[in-house]
Amino acid sequence: MKKILFIAPHLSTGGLPQYLTKKIELIKDEFDVYVVEWVDCTGGRLVVTKNKILDLVNKNNFFTLGEDKTELFDLIDTIQPDIIHLEEIPEYFMDDDIARKLYSVDRNYFLVETSHDSSMDTNTKIFFPDKFMFVSNWQIEQYKNIDIPKILVEYPIEYIDRPSREDAL
Repeated sequence: MKKILFIAPHLSTGGLPQYLTKKIELIKDEFDVYVVEWVDCTGGRLVVTKNKILDLVNKNNFFTLGEDKTELFDLIDTIQPDIIHLEEIPEYFMDDDIARKLYSVDRNYFLVETSHDSSMDTNTKIFFPDKFMFVSNWQIEQYKNIDIPKILVEYPIEYIDRPSREDAL
């Protein structure tokens, strides 16, 4: 089974953690999934989505980095992932020295980026993955000047039966 290592800048609330949760739900039977939380910014609060991820992955496959972000490379050496998937572009949350090492041309993993932001000036992009997986067509258009394969992976529409007002109350 191929190993995929997701790197998320945070796992508090919002679109990014929920989008990652849904991706893990959809691929967990096809990949050995690992997750690195770059920073625990909530201090144990706002952990509903983080707890969902913890329920989906093997507890030994989940890591929160401390102050020393170079720990990431020890994890990569140990895990030996086939794919590393960043849940945001590295320019937004990684120090340059860490990103330079992660994006080394000598790497033996496939590197994917997803962005959850629409404000990036793509002319200032420094680090380039092997592939982009974007959340909207708008982002594909935004990054059209970068000659790297791009695909759209939208969050699936979920239809949930609405309970009656009485049951909901």
